[in-house]
Amino acid sequence: MSIKVNRSDTIWSFVRTFFSFGSGIIILPFVMFYLGEEDLGIYYVFLSVSMISTFFDFGFNPSFSRNIAYSWSGAKSLNEEDIHSSDCGEPNFLLMAKTISACKIVYLAISCIALLLLLTIGTNYIERVTQNISDGLNMIAWMIYVIGIFLNLLFGYYTALLRGVGAIAAVNRANIISRGTQILITIILLAFDFQLIGVAIGYSTSGLLFRLLAKNEFFNYKNMDRLH
Repeated sequence: MSIKVNRSDTIWSFVRTFFSFGSGIIILPFVMFYLGEEDLGIYYVFLSVSMISTFFDFGFNPSFSRNIAYSWSGAKSLNEEDIHSSDCGEPNFLLMAKTISACKIVYLAISCIALLLLLTIGTNYIERVTQNISDGLNMIAWMIYVIGIFLNLLFGYYTALLRGVGAIAAVNRANIISRGTQILITIILLAFDFQLIGVAIGYSTSGLLFRLLAKNEFFNYKNMDRLH
């Protein structure tokens, strides 16, 4: 089945880009207003860790996206050197299901490795930078934030799946809604004095919501229910 990019896909891509780069800018004034100097410094540490965590993908996302696209276009089989294509042009759902299973295994391994590193090295670092702060709320915030990073990595393959079948607008919608929800929840919780815990909850909620929306978008896409 052919993949086409239309005007709607382009528009959603522009909006998603704005939310991806603009969400931090929108949240920042509220963070600076509601958090003290020490908490603000820890917030920047959180941001740095979340950005570093994106490198755990190791380039698997575009590779899986490409393999899903081949399966969607009717490839009979995939190997390291070439692709055995089909003349019918119909999606190879069996091959796609195998590719998705491989995606899940790889991303589970990646997210578990990241989780282990964050809970050991990351937690040790956070304990050191917060040792002069009397309460333990920042450590609670860190644990919630770690869960958010874990979820974002674990379900990162849904981006590859949606892009692979050409559902560009769908993945962008899921990203925009989850980012918008993160902004809203973070601002509300900061206003209610949840401090860094509010920031962490907003971030983690965004990851979970993206997973739910992306999964729904994928399995409601053209005949994709056949993969169940």
